[in-house]
Amino acid sequence: MPLLYIERIDKRTQLGIWQFDDRTHIEDVCPPEVYNKIKTMCNNRQKETAAVYALLNEMLGRGGWTIDHEDSGRPILRDSGLEIGISHTNNYASLIISESKRVAVDIEHVSDRICKIEEKFMRSDELEYSHTLIKPANIPDNNNTNKACILLLFWCAKETMYKFYSDNHLALHDIKIEQIEEANSNNGSIRCCNMQNGDKKTIFYRIDKNTVLTYLA
Repeated sequence: MPLLYIERIDKRTQLGIWQFDDRTHIEDVCPPEVYNKIKTMCNNRQKETAAVYALLNEMLGRGGWTIDHEDSGRPILRDSGLEIGISHTNNYASLIISESKRVAVDIEHVSDRICKIEEKFMRSDELEYSHTLIKPANIPDNNNTNKACILLLFWCAKETMYKFYSDNHLALHDIKIEQIEEANSNNGSIRCCNMQNGDKKTIFYRIDKNTVLTYLA
């Protein structure tokens, strides 16, 4: 089953993850308007869209929804009054939906490619802080993977803040990761600061052998 899970973060907020699956087809899960727009696009784009809409339909109990985007890139669920956040990575899609507040989510596949760009997205104080962190216990004992997992916590948290503050068009260095706290080997929290306005937020993370996920609600 491509649906990995749906859970309630609180009474008005849901978080879900869907794994791409050849049994999920755009014509079955997307409204006609969306299907006609993407049916000629590349296979990966079709799979991403199908996964997002399949998960959306499961989370809200029916189909027929349409996702639009503001000029800032922020997603909007048309005619719903709901707040939504969307992310996808290699073979996974994630959604966060709230009835009452702005939300954001980011999911990334665990890969050591992130190690090649750490100095491009991390501040010097974050690089120093990252060296003090210990990998989560359920990540395979491989030095490159361990480092990648830690860097992905920074990357995903920054992407989540960027999406949450989409109107601010933050640069990655405008977001400071101040502290990462591990609740257990699978999850924890990340304290972040929007350096443009001084706002501080607590982002929550989930991690397993395949993905790192962060969300703000």
